[in-house]
Amino acid sequence: MKQVLWMILCGVVTCTAMGAHASEESYISWNRVRIESNGDPVTGMIRFEAGVDGEVWKSVRAFAFGRTYDLSTGQVARLRGYPLNSLVITHEAGYKELGGHTVHFMLSRQFYEKKILREKRLYISISKGKGLEIHEREMRR
Repeated sequence: MKQVLWMILCGVVTCTAMGAHASEESYISWNRVRIESNGDPVTGMIRFEAGVDGEVWKSVRAFAFGRTYDLSTGQVARLRGYPLNSLVITHEAGYKELGGHTVHFMLSRQFYEKKILREKRLYISISKGKGLEIHEREMRR
């Protein structure tokens, strides 16, 4: 019995020591991105280009429905705190009265406020009828 316990203890110590030699993995920050999609017959090609310096967004250009939109300095400032790698691109048919077919470039971020985990999403939306709009939404848990 003592031999079995001794072998288990040696195995645990050996495994622990081997794990101590592993290196820690870190994320590589993005500073520029360009994403392209062929889209569909309605949206045409979809493209998103952005440049950041740390947490500060420097430039954003979005392309859908054959039009290019360069966000103004004020619009770009609204993106502060949203990580570039949270980008998700979707589209919907939409209602004609609300602009019709729409492409959404969505960014999301999570943060603590008074010990409560919160999530916000920012949408850069381009509709066929209305063009570019930006809005932010807090997600309920």
